[in-house]
Amino acid sequence: MSASKPRIPARAEQSGSTGPHALTVHSQQFVGPLPPPDALRLYEETLPGAADRIIAMAEQQAAHRQRIESLAVQTQARRSIYGLWIGGSLSFATILLAAALAFTGHQTAGIAFAGMNIAGLAGVFVYGSVSMRREREEKARISAGQG
Repeated sequence: MSASKPRIPARAEQSGSTGPHALTVHSQQFVGPLPPPDALRLYEETLPGAADRIIAMAEQQAAHRQRIESLAVQTQARRSIYGLWIGGSLSFATILLAAALAFTGHQTAGIAFAGMNIAGLAGVFVYGSVSMRREREEKARISAGQG
C-alpha cells in the first residue's frame, strides 16, 4: 500500500517557499441561545435579516421551553394533590377500621391497625422531608455551578 502525498493548498504551492509552513486555525464557541454580537453582525452582513431570524428563533425556543416547564410543574402539583387525597383517604379508612375493630371487641387488632397507620404516616413524612432536603441541596449545588 503506498502512502499518498498530503494535499497542499494552492496558495502554499504558488508561494514557492520550501521551508516550514504554519497553519493558523481560529475556532469560536459560545454557550446559549444566541451567538455573540460580533457573530450576529457577521450573519447579518452575509444574509440581511439573518440576525432577526436568529433572535426570533431563540425567542420561540425560550417560549416553548417555558411552556413545557410550566406544564411539568402543573402536572407535578396535580399529582401531588391527588396523592395527598388518596393517602389521606386511605389513612382515614384505616383509622375507621381500627376504631371499628376496637369497638367490636378486637382491641389488639384495632391498636395494631392504628399503630401501622401512624407508623406509615411517619415514614412517609420522614421520606418526604429527606427527599425535599436532597432536592434543595442538589438545586443549590447546580446553582453554585458545581453540577
